[in-house]
Amino acid sequence: DARAAMSQMTKMADEYGHSSFRWCSALFRACDATIRSSFAEAEELIEEARAVGPEGRDDVSSTYLVQLSALRFQQGRITEMIPVLEFFAQIATTVPAFRALLSSAYISIGEKDKASELIESASEDNFTELPQDDTWLLYAAAFGLTAAGLGMASEARHLYALLLPYRHLSVAYSVTVFGCLEHYLGIMASAFASKELAEEHLSAAIAIHSSWESRHLTSASRKALTEVTGN
Repeated sequence: DARAAMSQMTKMADEYGHSSFRWCSALFRACDATIRSSFAEAEELIEEARAVGPEGRDDVSSTYLVQLSALRFQQGRITEMIPVLEFFAQIATTVPAFRALLSSAYISIGEKDKASELIESASEDNFTELPQDDTWLLYAAAFGLTAAGLGMASEARHLYALLLPYRHLSVAYSVTVFGCLEHYLGIMASAFASKELAEEHLSAAIAIHSSWESRHLTSASRKALTEVTGN
């Protein structure tokens, strides 16, 4: 399974000492620790990954930022990341996912005007600024949360339709998982559809996150379901 593969990768990293192996080993272990809500372990591994990252690789810093953002989201400490996300959103213009992630961070702290500015810019071309590459799922899902948080039913419906064929996947960027897509679809559905549709997705998200043994992701899906059903 995945954890057995991570163990094997760690053994290879220890045996060969190659910086790329050591970096990848730390990244995967950090991702797993974040999913399991082992936050102290995750933070230590995220810092380890940055320290051993191969020199000259442009994605060492961006991967560090995304992993730390995922951790802070789960910890309820995303406010700490906003200045860094703002910086990357401004300079990394070829990675619109950073702007999407920033918009959802703004929603989480009540900065709706700033979130609105970001999503309105992206919605001008129906969210087609980004090809369906390895950052697209995070881009669309994060903007979906923003649309729902702003009560933008049309935009939430559009992003929901784009994402629905991939409902079985996780929202991920590089070696970072932000939860299963069912969770995001449920929140988007709550903005434009009946609560039964949102309940279907969020119930599925609870089952998936529970199977991951992810305490905080499961709790987030349960909280979202309670807000939808009122129970």
